Amino acid sequence: MTDAAGSLTSAHPLEKTMTRTHRPRGRALAMSVAVGVVAGAVFQALAVGPTSPAAAATGSSVTISARDYDPNWQESPFPDLEVTISQTADLVSQGIQVSWRGAARSEKSSQYSAGRNFLQVFQCWGTDPENPSRPDRTTCQAGSFSANGQGRGSVLPSVDDVAPEDRPFAVPGSGFVNPTQVIVPFRAADAQQTVISRVEADPEDWTRNRLIPGVDVDSNQFFTRTTTNEVVWAGSGADGTGAVNFEVQRGDLAPGLGGGAVIQNPDGSVSGRPGWIVIVPRGASDVGTPDHVTKSPLLWQNWRHHVAVPLDFKPLEQRCAIGAAERRVVGSELTVMALSSWQPALCSREGGAIYSTLITNEADALVQANEGRGPLAFASRPLESDELDRLAYAPVALTGVSIAFAVDGDPAEDAPAVAKARAQLPFTSLRLTPRLLAKLLTSSYKSSLPSGADLSHLGNNPYNIVRDPEFLAINGPEWQGQLLNAASLSDVLVASDRSDSAWAVWSYILADAEARSFLAGEPDEYGMKVNPYASTDPAINPTGYAFEVPRLDFPRPDPVTHQAAGEGVLDAVAWRPYIADLDNGAYRVLRGDAGVPQWNPGAAPPRFDITPRTLPGFHQVLGMTHTAAAQKYQVRQAALRNPAGEFVAPSDASLLAAAAAMQRHPDQPQVLYFEPNSAAAKAARTAYPLALPVYAAITPLAADAAARADYAALIRYAVQAGQVSGTSDGQLPAGYAPLPEGWRNLALAAADRIETGRLYDPTDPAGGGSGGGSVGGGSGSPAAGGAGIAGASGGGAAAGTAAPGAAPTGTDPSGIGAPAGALAGAATPDDPETAAAVTLLPGSVVGSVAGAVAFALLSRRRAMWPS
Repeated sequence: MTDAAGSLTSAHPLEKTMTRTHRPRGRALAMSVAVGVVAGAVFQALAVGPTSPAAAATGSSVTISARDYDPNWQESPFPDLEVTISQTADLVSQGIQVSWRGAARSEKSSQYSAGRNFLQVFQCWGTDPENPSRPDRTTCQAGSFSANGQGRGSVLPSVDDVAPEDRPFAVPGSGFVNPTQVIVPFRAADAQQTVISRVEADPEDWTRNRLIPGVDVDSNQFFTRTTTNEVVWAGSGADGTGAVNFEVQRGDLAPGLGGGAVIQNPDGSVSGRPGWIVIVPRGASDVGTPDHVTKSPLLWQNWRHHVAVPLDFKPLEQRCAIGAAERRVVGSELTVMALSSWQPALCSREGGAIYSTLITNEADALVQANEGRGPLAFASRPLESDELDRLAYAPVALTGVSIAFAVDGDPAEDAPAVAKARAQLPFTSLRLTPRLLAKLLTSSYKSSLPSGADLSHLGNNPYNIVRDPEFLAINGPEWQGQLLNAASLSDVLVASDRSDSAWAVWSYILADAEARSFLAGEPDEYGMKVNPYASTDPAINPTGYAFEVPRLDFPRPDPVTHQAAGEGVLDAVAWRPYIADLDNGAYRVLRGDAGVPQWNPGAAPPRFDITPRTLPGFHQVLGMTHTAAAQKYQVRQAALRNPAGEFVAPSDASLLAAAAAMQRHPDQPQVLYFEPNSAAAKAARTAYPLALPVYAAITPLAADAAARADYAALIRYAVQAGQVSGTSDGQLPAGYAPLPEGWRNLALAAADRIETGRLYDPTDPAGGGSGGGSVGGGSGSPAAGGAGIAGASGGGAAAGTAAPGAAPTGTDPSGIGAPAGALAGAATPDDPETAAAVTLLPGSVVGSVAGAVAFALLSRRRAMWPS
């Protein structure tokens, strides 16, 4: 906030409705670095003390009511409105959920009105100088759409309709041709506090105010309709309840709002500039338009009924001590959010290091790490190489790949009543089978290929997934009769990079008999066939070669093109472009940015343009992401059919249930994976099938002992203090499940080997060895009751299966992350059902030394995921 002199302050008073204490960040040290979570970015963090492992995450959800906030609540369009903001502290550029009750059933917009009975949501940065418990509407990022009820300006019938509070922003008119206008300016949070105004105010007589020509307040250097985060229409159902995901923007994305700009506090600590989230209720009429909503939400008659909640941001500029060592880490994107949270605690420790992350293909990262010429690598699969695997693998994260979705109802006139009830409201659940996912990833729906191209090779396939009888058969009746025709529902937004995540998705698909048959060219029961260019049968594939899966990427194999007039050739990639990464998948879903092409006949020459993002009420987008990014942006995730035949969405419990059913990789017993065809996976009814562990891997033979010590410190923090879930620096972000106790012990043992320069020895009890199945069998998962991670024969389950007690049908996995004592063998009838899934036998009986040595010397090229 700013005080009367425009100085940054951190206080955020809010009368009567709530009390907030702004928590300053840690004491500033000497080196200042910018924070960015992108490929190649350096994750450098401010100096704060390490988080106590026993600390509990503090929620920052806030609920506010019109009765408590609005002095004139009885005149509000929704006097009983009550709004809940899911998170208000420790914010970055992310998503939060705004939910409410006490409104009225909404009606969508029309040519003459912005709609009826809806909410508008936007972000502001300044406080009202006359009432510091309220935001200043001139500091709100709103009004960029310039349509009915969506701009910063309002046309009024006469001068008499101008509220006293609006007089500084009003230009009196003389009638219909020259109407009275109120245009609220925008004051930016930049150093100059730039004001974008179209009204030249006369300080002595407001009726002499004049319009400034050539100024567009709705679109300026600080925000436009393509960059703004405002929600211009958020609708309610028949019961007056509703919810919308809102994109909170820090100053890195919204310089005009300046959220998170560094505030130097008197005690030397730093904090981020706070802000506000504002909700304006809109009814069925406006000043001068009794039957339509046409005026700006910033017009005083509308603004007076707003409700607002303060927002606290993490500082944009974060600090680490001068002289701290910088260590590179490379590989998986899946650990980026966790590492960015952990680093403030890591670099603030005495002798702590700064870790810079480069997102690369995991397979390449492991090769370099194994050869001793690369840094610590993050990966979900073991090394694939003809060379001896010298890596120490430490499990540091449990996450998953997911399909995020934002789809709003658009029912036909003859749709069922349950479908009509979803008009312009978001669908809250979506189910996918492996075969449906295969259809989305192989350009098998007609709309996934360029409009106007020859699509005869797709036969009578549906245009998108909402037209697919298989999809409609497994999803709720509200999906029936929907006019959802966008090309963005014919595929999933995916990245072009090679990754372990892609391999896991294809492995999940191939493990399903129906999906395998579909890829081989067999039609589903409704007659839909795979795009022949993606067929695994070379006799069907027009190229004469099989489409090889599993694989590390998501290609567009269909070569079909369309000659767009004046624009050259349009192919499958130009029609449905790739996204940057999995994080971007969730972000695009949050914003409704599907990247749908649209013919622009007015361009010179005419061409296909990528349409701007859609607004809430009109979303039609599916995107591949990971569970932590989905939580960061607060997007919904599809429930996938698992090997037990159940549809399960990602959650801590479902990730832990999958961990309990994981088994050792047959080529590297330090690595666990979810094998869909295993008995444990088929019995794990509550398991999320695309759960993925992430390992930190490096050879203990790397020459730089100081770097090895810093990598070991990272691993130890990650699996100890870093396993406390929460939003504060140093904690485990939402979307990562706390690691099972057995996994933490394995990671600590690996950290010791890395620091002391000892190779993995499956016969060493202190190193996590012994137990498990026979050489190459890869059973006896420590997450599933196995005694260790060795390849030697021992007391584990039979080869290819999980240990006894692994994820029995109906097991509640909620206790997996809790500390547990050692289990001296398989679970007994007196043991709790989940005990076998969380324990590790650190000193179990040593198996066959000869078998272990034979396994350690195994140097054949490794299969990436057993098939």
